[in-house]
Amino acid sequence: MFDSLPRQCTAISDGTEAKSIDVTGSTGTPAVSFKAGLVSKAPQVHVLKVGDGPTFTGNQLATFEIEALDGPSAKPFPDSTGLVTKFDGTNPITTLLANGQDSQVSLCNALTGVRVGSRIAAVFPLKPATSGGKETSAVLVVDLLNVFLPHAAGQAQPAVSGIPVAARVASGEPGLTFPSNQSAPKDYQEYVSVKGAGEVVQKGDNVKVHYKLYDWTTNPVKVEASWGSDPIDVKVGTGTIEGFAKAIEGKTVGSQVVAVIPPSLGYKDEAKGTLAPNSTLVFVIDILGKY
Repeated sequence: MFDSLPRQCTAISDGTEAKSIDVTGSTGTPAVSFKAGLVSKAPQVHVLKVGDGPTFTGNQLATFEIEALDGPSAKPFPDSTGLVTKFDGTNPITTLLANGQDSQVSLCNALTGVRVGSRIAAVFPLKPATSGGKETSAVLVVDLLNVFLPHAAGQAQPAVSGIPVAARVASGEPGLTFPSNQSAPKDYQEYVSVKGAGEVVQKGDNVKVHYKLYDWTTNPVKVEASWGSDPIDVKVGTGTIEGFAKAIEGKTVGSQVVAVIPPSLGYKDEAKGTLAPNSTLVFVIDILGKY
């Protein structure tokens, strides 16, 4: 499923300087040592431990632990840089790693092709702060803990009569085509438009999803969407309307679900923003991963 995604960032090759970084242990807090003055001509990545999880391909949310050091002095970066975690699960970083975010230190490039569960050492040459400055570098040790799909990925499934049909553009963002001249159904209905091959989502699970919400009470209209920003975090069965939890519980990671939610499983007789009381809702939801 993850391996079928096209690579969005460029993997970095191994090299002598990256191999010279000594890291004690394959998990937990790393003890990092190398000879001061470590600078490379080009970025290098050396895989210290190979994981067996999904492969990072770029332009995805990833969760990782990281230690950063200054190549010339071999001293750790200060916590204020945001490139230091504790490697004990208390403060891992989850963020979008995308192409072109940083021209000098690209974690997207460094992790492309790396599997979840891996530990890498990397060295990035940095431009001097002044024209007369000396060459410098950043040395990183990164544990890749988790990676999330950028969109639904799996086998397309046949459409179901009477339910809006999902279609995707090249980016993976979905849209819906509603049945013509048809009123919203009175009861809950759903269909899986893409069937993923990942883990089954169960009640109580924490998942990341992208969604679009439409109002089908009268003329169908899009109300809101998470696309264009980070996916949302959902604890299944908590903090969402009943129909949303019903739509994703029992489905697999990688799946896309279209759910028609009557007022009884939605906001009932409450008004929510532009939604009138007793609105029939339609969600198209991409299940991107569990954590």
